Order: sequence, then C-alpha cells, then structure tokens
Amino acid sequence: MNAVNKFWYELSLRADDVTREILASGFMTDCLGAIDAEQQTRYFFDSEARPKVESYLLESSERFSFEYSWEKQGAEPWHLAWKDHFKPVTVGRRICIVPDWDETTRAEIRIRIKPGMAFGTGHHETTFLMLEALLAYCRPGTTVLDVGSGSGILAIAARKLGAAAVNCVEYDDACRENFHENLALNNINAGVELQIADILQWSDFKQDLILANVNARVIKALLPRLAGCRQTIVLSGLLGTDEPSIRTLCEQFQLNPVKTVHRGEWIRMDLNL
Repeated sequence: MNAVNKFWYELSLRADDVTREILASGFMTDCLGAIDAEQQTRYFFDSEARPKVESYLLESSERFSFEYSWEKQGAEPWHLAWKDHFKPVTVGRRICIVPDWDETTRAEIRIRIKPGMAFGTGHHETTFLMLEALLAYCRPGTTVLDVGSGSGILAIAARKLGAAAVNCVEYDDACRENFHENLALNNINAGVELQIADILQWSDFKQDLILANVNARVIKALLPRLAGCRQTIVLSGLLGTDEPSIRTLCEQFQLNPVKTVHRGEWIRMDLNL
C-alpha cells in the first residue's frame, strides 16, 4: 500500500467455490491479497481499485449467483487477519512457504513470506502450480524471467533451487516494498532483479525459463512477443476454460504446448519442453 492510502477495502464474496474462482479471475490483478473461508473469501483492494471491481461485480451478477459486501479497513487488521489464517504450504515435499513469524516449521527449501500488499503466498492454486513447475524445470545455473512477480515468491524459490539469475517484471509498484522485504527474509541479496514495467513493452526474453503467472488477457497479448522462442515457458493465471484459446495462439506463434496441469478450476500450461 502506498503512503497516500492509509486504508483499504475488504470485499466479502459469498458463493460456491467455482463461482468465486471464476469471479476472482476478473479482478486478481487488482487484488492485494485474499483470505479463504468456507463459502466465502475476503479480498483486499486499495481505494482506487474499488470502483472498477464494483462495476465488474454488477456486470457479473447477470450471469452468476453470489452475494458480496464491502467494508473499509485500517492498516493494522490486515496483518492480524493473516496471523489467524496463514498456514504453511508444502509443495512437492521439498518447498514449504511459511509466514515470517513461523520459527518452527522445517523443510529442505523453506521460504519465509511476510503477508503484505502483494498477491502471492503459495495458497492460491496458480502460485502452487508455478512452484511445482520450478521444482520440475529449475536447475542450478538456470536463468529465469518471472513475469508478474508480486510478492517475489517464485523468484525466491528459483534462487533457492540454484537459479543463476532471476529477472522479475511487475507492473504494480505497490508490490515493490513487500518484494524486497521477502528477499531479505530469505537472505537473498544477489541474483534477483526487480523491474517495475509493462511486460507488453519488454524485449528481453533470452532466459532459459520464462514464468508468466498473470491473467488470460495479458498472456494472450504476450504470446506474440514470445513467437518462436525455444526456451521452456510456463503460463498460469489461467482458468480451464482459457485453454483452447491459449493453445490456438501458442500454435499460431510457433510455441509448443506440451503439458497442461490442473488444480481446481485453474491450469498451468508448459511450453517447449
């Protein structure tokens, strides 16, 4: 959260799991974080994002059945809420994501995260899918491009798996502070660089492994810029319903969609393996 905004808005969305996942795909890029409960999820937004999200929900109410409400929140309850709900997340029996206050959980690769104003704690299906991809494809000496870096969790995982260099591109400057906090928590002081930029204006796609955990709209616009790339590319932030159109674009731009992995309503697509 920037210095101007001393509060945020909490959206309580009540619906079945599938409906919440579909609706969340439409505002994920504006979401500061989320806390799940049974049949309800609490999403956090800064004040500038609320009108756009409200308009999206009103439009979506014609197609989906759900209830929602807004509440204005001060800064401190955010962290108190996370302390009640953040549980360690284990990925592939090797990686464990823990909150910064957890001093007891042990794992081969332990990633400490300070829940903050950046989306990405390992709890969301797409982050989990991307961490699984890193376990599969990141080797010592690999160079990585992390598109939509958010909290920095994928960059941290990549470095702990031995990546030689991780270039991170994030559109939202509000993520910067939390990103660097998380690097420090994990004693990473070299090998990771963050650029606040629009990936659709980016030109350096020479890394061995390209990770893009954004949304279908951005991925569709990004694929032409990756045309003909032979590196391994991993895409997520996608719903299962996005797969046919993404697959068609991949083939159009000489990218080879080899593998699709599902987790709930979300998917990850692996290219050029």
